Amino acid sequence: MADFKQIEALFENAPIGIFETTVAGKFIDLNCEFVRILGYSSKEDVFENIKNLENDLYVDPNDRKKILDQLKKRDEITVVEVQFKKKDGSPIDVRMSIRPHEKQGRNNNTNIGLIEDITKTKQIEQSKALKDQRYKALFDESNDAILIFEGMELIEWNRKALALFEDSSKPGHVMNFFKMHPEKQSNGSVSTQKAQEIIEKTLAGEPQFFEWEHLNKHGEIFHTEVSLNRITQVNPNLFQALVRDVTGRYRAEQELKKSEQRYRTIIDTAPSGILTLTKHGVVKSSNQAFHELLGYDKTQIIGLHFTQLSGIKIGNYDEAIRAYDALIQKHRIKPFTLKWESVDHDEKIVEIKAIVFSNSDEDNVQIIVNDMTDHYKMVNKLRKLHSELTKHRDKLEELVQERTEEITALNEELTSSNEQLALQNTELTTLLEKLRDTQSQLVHSEKMASVGILAAGIAHEINNPINYINSGVTGLELLMLDLMEMLNPLFEKLDVQLGSNEELLEQKKMLDKAKNEVHQLVKTIKVGVMRTTEIVSSLRTFSRIDDDKRTYTDLKELIDSALIILRNKYKYHIEIEQQMTKDNTLMGNQGKLSQVILNILLNAIQAIDEKGKIVIKTVRNKATHTLQLIVADNGCGIPERVRAKIFDPFYTTKPVGEGTGLGLSIVHGIVEDHKGKIHIDSTQGVGTKFTITLPTNLDEKDFIR
Repeated sequence: MADFKQIEALFENAPIGIFETTVAGKFIDLNCEFVRILGYSSKEDVFENIKNLENDLYVDPNDRKKILDQLKKRDEITVVEVQFKKKDGSPIDVRMSIRPHEKQGRNNNTNIGLIEDITKTKQIEQSKALKDQRYKALFDESNDAILIFEGMELIEWNRKALALFEDSSKPGHVMNFFKMHPEKQSNGSVSTQKAQEIIEKTLAGEPQFFEWEHLNKHGEIFHTEVSLNRITQVNPNLFQALVRDVTGRYRAEQELKKSEQRYRTIIDTAPSGILTLTKHGVVKSSNQAFHELLGYDKTQIIGLHFTQLSGIKIGNYDEAIRAYDALIQKHRIKPFTLKWESVDHDEKIVEIKAIVFSNSDEDNVQIIVNDMTDHYKMVNKLRKLHSELTKHRDKLEELVQERTEEITALNEELTSSNEQLALQNTELTTLLEKLRDTQSQLVHSEKMASVGILAAGIAHEINNPINYINSGVTGLELLMLDLMEMLNPLFEKLDVQLGSNEELLEQKKMLDKAKNEVHQLVKTIKVGVMRTTEIVSSLRTFSRIDDDKRTYTDLKELIDSALIILRNKYKYHIEIEQQMTKDNTLMGNQGKLSQVILNILLNAIQAIDEKGKIVIKTVRNKATHTLQLIVADNGCGIPERVRAKIFDPFYTTKPVGEGTGLGLSIVHGIVEDHKGKIHIDSTQGVGTKFTITLPTNLDEKDFIR
């Protein structure tokens, strides 16, 4: 039994196909290699698809009939080459060794055979037969001039050589070797002397490849690449010269050098500091703006590792290293800021942007450095202004609180006086409630005025540098388009002249890749400008928050603006999912509805401590003429004892300094002003869902005044 299993394993794992068939033309058994050669997935797949060998396996059914005839004539192994059909219908050439097999105890004989795929061998044989013809054709039709020399004597040439070097005095012959060159090369060397040195090195067994200036049959100088090799099979003094006319490429390279110089000029005159590093962090180049920004001398930093540049503050050093490592590992990094001390000990705040780009066979890193010192000074001024406004608001709240306490004390005194003053007490209580509402509205008005001033100021200050960046990017894009238009004709000529030279084609591909990466870089900068513009636009929306005008408003746009403003509070730990209906418009106050959305979203964000999700959904009900805004989070939830008080003015569960308790109270008032309703569902530890229902069929006259 062990011997049988071993034989069975050898059969199944044999490196050639093995099969057994009936004389009638059906498979009895076959091994895995046979299945693989024919492109089937299993033996069962073969049995299912090949039920008649002549029609289902052989490309020519007559081939099997001929093989069977041969087997009848001689009872021995027959070797034939035939074509089989693979499962996908494609033909393959196989070499088959087959012989009849008579099984003991049976009347029916079978055929056992071996097959091997010789498709590639056949192809090689066919290509080999054409090799000599092709060699002759390649020699005569080559785009390169081919000249065969014995010593200094020219003995054979091809058509291209005749076209370049035909002797005008002897048509059909190539000119004398010494007439093919100008007297001197462009580097000042004497052509004949230099050529003699090169030929001697070639005959000594050193193949030569060099650039050379030749004279054509009209006596004009043209640029070539020459390859010299010995032909030792026949005569040790024979050598072959391959001459390629690269005049077009030479001119293109000269134009490319000019283009590179123009590109270098653009980089050097760019307003941002630009530093180019190798993938190992070594400084390759830098522009003038970088040196002016940080005070470095160009000769001092080339070849240094970027960690050797002094000035990065200790607290920012590790951040720079981490960012660089992530960049080299092909991760996208977001712009970040560093404190950097210039050579003159002037501390600056700089914004760092970095990309990886390929140059030849090596990845390089380009660092763009922008001075943000003035920007952060302005931000600090705005923060100081905000602090002053906050103090003003707090004093106002204290004043209102004092007046409220005085009125409350007076109310208590009048209540205790006698029953006759009960009616007056009721009137004073009503007055107290109105005063509290007035207090809430006044505090809200002051806070919104502060928000409007801050938003308008920030939008104005950011808008100017954004316009400057946008103009600079547009100018850079126009310059690059002009540069590409100048290079396109050269690329077209290169496509014709490069032929099959893989090295030159690869260089052209690199140029094309660099061109595309420049476009991608400009596109990336534009995306950054667009995102900043969106933030500015969102700030302007909230700067109009005290406007009492009612217009048709799109809730989707207000939600997007709020998410842009709050992005920094949720972008790293909260997933935002929007499920918006097609039509989200209604009549309302854009600024106040923006405040409602901002407050609801802010509460949802603050309810999530670590990772979480917020779902924003709108539902339009045409039957009831309403539009529902639903904001659901999976945060901490609201305790039941707190739920009944969350819309009360001045009630808050937040620590001192983080909230005044007016947010949801104001939201409730704005929703009522729009004839809407607000509902809350919350489970502690599970999450909270706010549902705001607003009518969509109101006119401006329907609003509460």
